[in-house]
Amino acid sequence: MRILSSLIDYQWTDVKITKNDLTPELLKAFMDCTHGIIDLIIRLYSAIQHEALITERKTKINDSFVRKVAKKYYPNLMKTIDNIDASKYDKTRLAEIDEANKLMKKDISKQSDIENEKTISRIKSKPSDKDTLVKSTVAKITAVSDDFKVNSIINVSKELYETGNYSATDEKQFTRDVMKVLSGKKIRSKKKPDRMSKDVMMQFLDNSTQDTN
Repeated sequence: MRILSSLIDYQWTDVKITKNDLTPELLKAFMDCTHGIIDLIIRLYSAIQHEALITERKTKINDSFVRKVAKKYYPNLMKTIDNIDASKYDKTRLAEIDEANKLMKKDISKQSDIENEKTISRIKSKPSDKDTLVKSTVAKITAVSDDFKVNSIINVSKELYETGNYSATDEKQFTRDVMKVLSGKKIRSKKKPDRMSKDVMMQFLDNSTQDTN
């Protein structure tokens, strides 16, 4: 600690501190009590000289004397030093918190993946738009008419679905169009809906799943 090598030129006690007296223990005492802050080192050194003069001029200044003076003259300083030491603990705590945040994000991400898989599973477990429309159409037509066989209704429904761009929300229109086809009437071509049908969504989900694997 170079600052102490300079400060020992200014001494008023009978027992002088030499450079050889700047032992590791003495330097550590100054470091512990000041954290190497130059202003604090100078203040503490002055207090040490003062304490040595008013007690006994032949007082030997060693590490225990340094610590004793620091506690006597600068109790608040020692609290500050304790707070500085605590900052090391704070840094450790911050590192632990940072690691905890990383683990938490990882857990959240994992949980998100699980929820996504559940959502995809729920969607896949539901009947497709095609199946929904065909079943609904068969039920409605057979409920109001005995003129058409179930197999005929199913075949027309499937063919119409493949060519007409229907979705599950077009149930009423789809049933009317199937009835027209079964009755030999022409129907207007169904424009492709702007919304994504369930079948298209399923295809999209399947492709996305393959891309991530």
